[in-house]
Amino acid sequence: MSKRVNVIITVIYGLVALALASTLHGLAGLEGLASLLIGAVLFLVFVQFHMYVVHEMESEAVAGELTDLRSANLELKDELDVAREEMQEIARSYEEKSRTRTAEIKSEMRVLESLIQELADGIAEKAMSSGGADAVEPEETEGEAAEGPYLAEGGSGELLDLIQSSLEENRVDLYLQPIVALPQRRILFYEGYTRLRTPSGDLITPRQYLPVAEDAGLMSVIDNLLLFRCVQVVRKLTERHRDTAIFCNISSHSLADQAFFPQFLEFLRHNRDLSLSLIFEFGQDTIEEASKPALDNLAVLAGLGFHFSMDKVHKLDIDPRSLRDRSFRYLKVSAEMLLTGMTTARARFTAEDLKTLLARYGIELIAEKIETERTVIDIIDHEIAYGQGFLFGRPRPIRDAAIGPTVSPEEPLRRAG
Repeated sequence: MSKRVNVIITVIYGLVALALASTLHGLAGLEGLASLLIGAVLFLVFVQFHMYVVHEMESEAVAGELTDLRSANLELKDELDVAREEMQEIARSYEEKSRTRTAEIKSEMRVLESLIQELADGIAEKAMSSGGADAVEPEETEGEAAEGPYLAEGGSGELLDLIQSSLEENRVDLYLQPIVALPQRRILFYEGYTRLRTPSGDLITPRQYLPVAEDAGLMSVIDNLLLFRCVQVVRKLTERHRDTAIFCNISSHSLADQAFFPQFLEFLRHNRDLSLSLIFEFGQDTIEEASKPALDNLAVLAGLGFHFSMDKVHKLDIDPRSLRDRSFRYLKVSAEMLLTGMTTARARFTAEDLKTLLARYGIELIAEKIETERTVIDIIDHEIAYGQGFLFGRPRPIRDAAIGPTVSPEEPLRRAG
């Protein structure tokens, strides 16, 4: 209650007491002094009663403020408790991430140690048995890059030495080739290829090193170096919030390598958060001729959440249900086979029917080895939604690979007919 209000009330009390004293003097015939004394006493009673009321009101106000302060204090304490719990959760999360990263590094170190040991053993065995035989001349593959210069052909003994030095000195490059959505030609995925370099900078392409590396038992080493590179690239793409994936080729030798594959799986367990960004690719013969231990390894890999792609397809009497059950989500078929070679490939249906059949089991069809505009138009006419080939981009080293949309053709793409 304000000071001004108290003064007004006190004046009112005085007027009431004075009026009562005057009434008593006039009506009751009391003497003036007696009437004034009675009025004064009444005034004091009024003032005391008013002070009591004011005191009670102030006490209630103070009590209310104390209650509010107590509530605010409790709320602040609760907020501090929540903040403390959040800080503890952040600390636990940081410790967990640190332990996970430490485990990943240990896993990588164990795999690298195994790679070095396997490399040394393979080179030693090959050196004892090769005797300088001539190199095999395999056919050129889609993964051959446009960049050069290339290593001139030579004996397998000399080539083995170059492969050994390339692996030991980490002259191993990752090349990426885009896989695009049709007809927009928007990049969705990349396929990774391994290139080895000589000390002079010449490229050793897969058609040169694959036969020698297979004979020397070095394919597990090369495949896993490719895997390490792919994981590094996917991590960088993830940091950029890019929704893409890399197809990583795994040879039949690596899949069936019971000494090395468990460490390969351990490495992937620590990187299983990349299961949607790494797609492992196997040749058709690799899967159809795989031993039971190799298929068991494939099942373990699928159990970690990774999906697969099949390439090097030369016959289409396939069982899509079996492929789906083994976690295959992509099937690569050459454009030439889809357009003109379905009968030769023992297909019981057209290219459009193949796409529909695969889609029924959650498998996407990718037309590969597309090199001309005429071919891509025919592929689109067959309603195939994915394409890969030199027309969309040759394999390029990761340091130069374009992570972005491909350049559209000079003429707008139109459907035939």
